[in-house]
Amino acid sequence: MKRLDALMSFCCVEIGVKRWQTFSPNQRLTRRSFHPPQHVCECKIDLAKDEELQVVAGCEYLNLACQNVKGVLAHYAGLKSFVEDFERKHGIDARVRICTDWILEVRYNKGLLYPELAVLAGIYSKIGASKSPVLITREEIWWRAHGFKSERVFKAEMKRRRPILTQRQVRSIIERLHGRNFFARTTYGRRQTYYSHRMSSTALAERVFTAKVQRSLAKQARRRDDAALTKRIQQARRRLAGPSATDGATVVPL
Repeated sequence: MKRLDALMSFCCVEIGVKRWQTFSPNQRLTRRSFHPPQHVCECKIDLAKDEELQVVAGCEYLNLACQNVKGVLAHYAGLKSFVEDFERKHGIDARVRICTDWILEVRYNKGLLYPELAVLAGIYSKIGASKSPVLITREEIWWRAHGFKSERVFKAEMKRRRPILTQRQVRSIIERLHGRNFFARTTYGRRQTYYSHRMSSTALAERVFTAKVQRSLAKQARRRDDAALTKRIQQARRRLAGPSATDGATVVPL
């Protein structure tokens, strides 16, 4: 579970830094003066080091108890360095928000399994903050479940490694997660599957229906406009050609 420990440490520090920035000078002074309560911090910290107090602030926000502040900072530094190196090679990566309880379920074997969390993170990372239906292929979920935002990055990084999940396993996990209402999804034309973590299945299907109908109506309107324009051009050319124009010369290249 080293990956999860590093992930939790990263989140605690990132959130702690942001929380620290919102504290007033008096709030910061108070935190530098008194050791935090035991339910928030179970280890010794140096009150003179703001980075340790920031870790505690992050743990407090996430309802976690800080058990090893130096270990958290070490995990954070290692993961931050990895992310920076990775993004230098492949560009800005996808980020995702995952419920703390889900991480803890996996960490302590009390609910979600790690492969399920990976697939769920892959789906959520593609949906992002969208309030509309999001089209996602199963291949995209497979790549993202391994931590890669695209096929290009997946192929570049997996040259000498075996995937932890097969595409068949991903399909089964998607079915299980959908059955447990982690997201809504609906499929159009047996090929296009749309996802949402904000809408119900009924609302999602209705939004996809409306979008498809509107797209079809817009396409038909464009065709009518194109046909009307073509007819106007043909009529104008006949008038310009005069009586000598033949009936067969109806379409002239621009």
